[in-house]
Amino acid sequence: MFSTRRPPDSGNGRLSRALTTLLLLRAGYGYVPYSSMESIIERNKDSYYLALRRTQQVIRKEERNWAPWLVFFLKTMAKQKDNLAAKVKEEQSLRASLPALSRQILELVKTRSEITVKEIEESTGANRNTIKVHVKKLAEQQYLRQVGQGRGARYIIK
Repeated sequence: MFSTRRPPDSGNGRLSRALTTLLLLRAGYGYVPYSSMESIIERNKDSYYLALRRTQQVIRKEERNWAPWLVFFLKTMAKQKDNLAAKVKEEQSLRASLPALSRQILELVKTRSEITVKEIEESTGANRNTIKVHVKKLAEQQYLRQVGQGRGARYIIK
């Protein structure tokens, strides 16, 4: 009797998906670091195992059929791109609602990878206390992360 249940998770699936992610990164696929393919596969496990099973049934035969797996994989990649596009749109909307100085601070951090309050002050000419208020709010809103303490504190994109 043929079961429609998923096979027990032995870790092989996770390993193969991790290797797939590594290969995609090495090939220059830009979406991998920003949107999880693993989570998409997890939400579509039944389709994943069905495509895998259909492909494995004929993999050692003369007439191989890679289509079920390739279609599933390409749909997963398309969904990953769509998820990232939605994240970017949401982020743009959130950033557009930020005060001008906060947006300017985020741009400075992006271009320099990290920045201090003093460097923000020198670049923007804004009041140091005003900058501290904006930086604090940006950290609370998860845009920035503080590294270090006191005058030596630096800020990076979170």
